[in-house]
Amino acid sequence: GMDVVRTAVQVHGGQVHVESQLGQGSSIRLEVPMRQATLVIDGLMVAEGNDQFVIPFENIQEVAQVPASQFASVQGRAVATIRNVTYAAERLGGLLGLPTEERPPQATETAVVVQAKQSRLCLRIDRIVGHRQVVVTEVKDALPTSTRLMGIAQLGGGSLAPVLSVPEILRSIRGSTPV
Repeated sequence: GMDVVRTAVQVHGGQVHVESQLGQGSSIRLEVPMRQATLVIDGLMVAEGNDQFVIPFENIQEVAQVPASQFASVQGRAVATIRNVTYAAERLGGLLGLPTEERPPQATETAVVVQAKQSRLCLRIDRIVGHRQVVVTEVKDALPTSTRLMGIAQLGGGSLAPVLSVPEILRSIRGSTPV
């Protein structure tokens, strides 16, 4: 049985150490790299169309209903002014390359101001679903080019939701928007 455990752990870059002392018993130590460890985060579930996403709470500065009058265009880029601070404003679906449809003008829009280090961005979303504590599985091996995703959240009942990598989103648009 221990050979099966050793093989499974080694496949993931870990090691198994077994030490036995006659008359004292055995000691088994498993070393599993952190990248393979389960990560549990608190996140804000948001929806864009029929798709749900998780934004880690550690990257959220504010959630607001923003009047349409607070959105403007500066040099061809959307911006939002929230509490006298102006942020680049991007629709979440557009950032992720999701198909978008023309939206009728609304009196207010749901916005999540996200941050990482010194950068901030106003994400325009369809709606807030709620707070969730989620188990995150890394996707770097399966989707090596998906830098805007931190992983996939297991929601239960077989449902999954992408977890956004806010630092990577901000890094990827930093040069093209006034963040």
